[in-house]
Amino acid sequence: MDCSPPSSPVPWISQVRILEWLNLALVCRTFWPNSSLLNPHSSSPSLSPFSLSPPPCLAPAPEERKEFEGEEEYLEILGITREQSGKYECKAANEVSSADVKQVKVTVNYPPTITESKSNEATTGRKASLKCEASAVPAPDFEWYRDDTRINSANGLEIKSTEGQSSLTVTNVTEEHYGNYTCVAANNLGMTNASLVLFKRVSPTIPHPLQGPGSVRGINGSISLAVPLWLLAASLLCLLSKC
Repeated sequence: MDCSPPSSPVPWISQVRILEWLNLALVCRTFWPNSSLLNPHSSSPSLSPFSLSPPPCLAPAPEERKEFEGEEEYLEILGITREQSGKYECKAANEVSSADVKQVKVTVNYPPTITESKSNEATTGRKASLKCEASAVPAPDFEWYRDDTRINSANGLEIKSTEGQSSLTVTNVTEEHYGNYTCVAANNLGMTNASLVLFKRVSPTIPHPLQGPGSVRGINGSISLAVPLWLLAASLLCLLSKC
């Protein structure tokens, strides 16, 4: 890649794609032909280091940005990561011309990684969805499976996939829909999967309240009166003593 002051434009590569963990080298060159004819006292063009936006954490701090005189600036990134994707900028300037700035967009490609998968509870006869999200460059394609059989949008099942996420919706849940499902995300660099479960929602059982004080519920559900033993003993004693 080359960059030059406006007086001498040269071809410039505006975009670079690279696999994650490989080494990347960016070179910024200036061409200033016959600069002494324009101004005998002009200096050689100076280059400022490459900067990155975003992420800002990789851009040189103000005290670290040093200009120097020369015709080439070299930036090497060892084991580039996905977080280092972004626009890199090189600026060339000297005393006789305004600065010329060139940018190159660096895209880091990597295989899919499942970032989120959501199981769900469902009630028979109702609608329910399972969701799966993945990060990848290029963007991943999604597939859904159950018992090693690929699922398609048919027979009450609907699959919707956008860049980075996919959902499987059951429009009318029946007993046969409960169980394990698999979400697969893939691109040309690899594939990954996640297991999700559609659980059956069980309604809580509400016990019947007792029908007044001193009553108990029998095994068969009938209500009977609970009489304390001491009350029976007192009544018997009263009868014997003819109270």
